Amino acid sequence: AGGSLGRQWFTGPSTNPAGTGTLAGVVTNFSRPRRHPSGDAEICLWDGGEIRRITQDTRNDLAPSAWGHLVAWQKAKGWPFGWEIMFWDDGFRNQLTTNYYYDMSPVVQGRRIAWYGWDGHDFEIYLYDRDKDTTIQVTSNRYDDVSPVLWGDLLAWEAYPTVEADILAWKNGEILKIGENPEDDINPAVWNGKVVWQGFDGNDFEIYLYDGDHTVKLTDNDYDDIKPDIRDGLVCWMGYFENWDAEIFVWDGTNITRLTDNDYEDRDPHTAAGRLVWQAVDTDGHNLILLAEPSTTP
Repeated sequence: AGGSLGRQWFTGPSTNPAGTGTLAGVVTNFSRPRRHPSGDAEICLWDGGEIRRITQDTRNDLAPSAWGHLVAWQKAKGWPFGWEIMFWDDGFRNQLTTNYYYDMSPVVQGRRIAWYGWDGHDFEIYLYDRDKDTTIQVTSNRYDDVSPVLWGDLLAWEAYPTVEADILAWKNGEILKIGENPEDDINPAVWNGKVVWQGFDGNDFEIYLYDGDHTVKLTDNDYDDIKPDIRDGLVCWMGYFENWDAEIFVWDGTNITRLTDNDYEDRDPHTAAGRLVWQAVDTDGHNLILLAEPSTTP
């Protein structure tokens, strides 16, 4: 797939440092050396006002995910107790899992939390409904199910029934195999009944889309396309186009546009509300956060 997007995009460094007029992009430069964390990690929440510290103890609290005032994360309980899933609901904090195993990487969407946890044999997928205060085990098999993503009634994840990974989805209580590739399918993202991921087609990684009924291959080229994200009708990803560093691509439902063209790595794109943000390290070693949004000019 290819072509150019019908709309035009503003991207890259802002040409308006005064901060007035049309926003062309946001770039933040950090030339100071990075600080290395000391002690244990805690979870903080910023909701547009003050920053709230919602954990304070001597154990590491990591991998937070938030939706509204519902926050979930994984807490280190110390050997041999592994990690547990915690949540904070607008001032109420609770431990969601209690076992001697590893419960990892929670994701929050709406009033539900999904994660993967060890059941004594392998990793399985779990789903908690906060309003009903109920937890269900979505998978029960003899292979690893990891990295869940959640949106509405659709839950997707990576499964390892063989050496290669598959993308599975849980929809209306039924588990579906939506990654039809015989090679690795990994890094799913989900939105509004659709799932995107990267899959190896025998030559390189390409981007695939499950539209709720069928799976289609969005890219078909001779370089790796990886780490897709989807939201509000747009799909974005990293593509190693014609060089050794990644560029940012976006698909609007019809055409693909390459948003960046430079000599440094553009990586980890995310999209929402018709905009994209990603990070980069330029040739001078500066850490950058960049924003792209559709142009309002003809």
